[in-house]
Amino acid sequence: MTMKISDCLRKTRKQQGLSQAEMAEKLRINMRTYQNYERGITKFPAEELYKLVLIFGISADDFFEIERHDAPVQQALDNLRAEMKRQHKEIRELLAACLPDKG
Repeated sequence: MTMKISDCLRKTRKQQGLSQAEMAEKLRINMRTYQNYERGITKFPAEELYKLVLIFGISADDFFEIERHDAPVQQALDNLRAEMKRQHKEIRELLAACLPDKG
């Protein structure tokens, strides 16, 4: 489900147990400005999003309710790294067998 930024703002504010005035104060903006962000009347600037995630210690993924499905990706990367390591070892062994010993 895709949420609008205004919905994400409202959700975050309510999760923090804050009024619109308190949220505006934390962001150091005018309450009317915050209300306009939450109503979707005014676009919420990236700078404000940055402040919000810092203030509340949340990630942008959490703010936007983005589910992370990177476990399969991480597993694939781990498998690739293991295969590359195996191939590098094999190449070193082949080179060692083909090159004369400098000893």
